[in-house]
Amino acid sequence: MVLIKVDPADFEVKELIKVSKSNNAKPDVVFIDHIQRISTVGFQTRRDSLVEYLNQLERMAMKEDIAIVVVSQLNREPMRTGRPPAIEHMKETGAIEESAATVLLLWWKTKDVDKDPNDTKFYIIVGKQRFGPSGEQIPLKFLANIATFSWD
Repeated sequence: MVLIKVDPADFEVKELIKVSKSNNAKPDVVFIDHIQRISTVGFQTRRDSLVEYLNQLERMAMKEDIAIVVVSQLNREPMRTGRPPAIEHMKETGAIEESAATVLLLWWKTKDVDKDPNDTKFYIIVGKQRFGPSGEQIPLKFLANIATFSWD
């Protein structure tokens, strides 16, 4: 599997297409980390730039037949309340929610992750799924010794 990780502050979508084609192998997945870093030059509002960037990514994914994973920040409310994050906790939610086919949120129940990550309950929350149900919490187990997750 070929992966590409991209900082959107450094790449416009047309440059990303060139990079993905310049590799010897077409990537299966492109990770955009994180979407709030996109440039707003040439747009009246931040929302306009975000909508256009996401639309270009969607067209690229369809044309090149690749998956694109866009990472977004959450606001701090879930951490303050201890409740699971929801799609409305994503920064600049409107544009992301409109464009995304699927929104997955990573959540951990225990605040003491640094003390004992093996004892912490992690979940993937399905915030949006264009062709299926949302709201499901999928438990994960964190394997600290190899810094990865597995299905619980």
